[in-house]
Amino acid sequence: MKTSRLKNIVIVILLLVNAFLLFLLLSRRAEEHDSNERRVEQLCTLFEKNGVAFDRALLPDEETHLSLSLERDTAREEAFASALLGTAESSNSGGGVSRFTGEYGSCSIRSGGTADALLSRPVDDPESFSKQLFKTFGYTFLTSQLTDGNGSVTGMRSEKGQLIFNASLTLTFSDSSLTGVSGTFLPALDEVRRTDVYGQQYPTTHPIRMGTGIPHLW
Repeated sequence: MKTSRLKNIVIVILLLVNAFLLFLLLSRRAEEHDSNERRVEQLCTLFEKNGVAFDRALLPDEETHLSLSLERDTAREEAFASALLGTAESSNSGGGVSRFTGEYGSCSIRSGGTADALLSRPVDDPESFSKQLFKTFGYTFLTSQLTDGNGSVTGMRSEKGQLIFNASLTLTFSDSSLTGVSGTFLPALDEVRRTDVYGQQYPTTHPIRMGTGIPHLW
């Protein structure tokens, strides 16, 4: 068999393989698009049955899930604990849990960002204290359910004006004393990278959603 003819056969085979792979890719994209259309239609119908109406043309044509690569920042965690407890002393309890004790109580932060604190810290103005704490650590004030120094205040982590859903902190007060903190504490996101399912990296410019311990962009 001549070399030129063999080359032609190889080229034809490669072209067929590429065509097959392209067909698989297009089929997958079509399936994802149809699935998204069905999901949107079901959600729209559900909302409309409950009296919520909106312009479907405002919805994006494609849904992209992106993961964030976060690095734990022990210095920032200690600063957060100190802001709650006064001067905080840290200890590693193993299992990715950092514990802090201070003048007003104790605080623990897990590797996934889950934060809990039990303390008794008197404050002059619970809402002002909460807003300042949120501002310092990149949270946006959301709601206040305070009455005469009792109740709770909630903030949500944000980045460049975009809220990070499922990454909220709730501060609980009793008689104008901070008695508890619960929610999610995230490190600074200045150097964070987001990656799609194909491994391609993008700058962080979209709203972020916290999944099961893993932040996601929508």
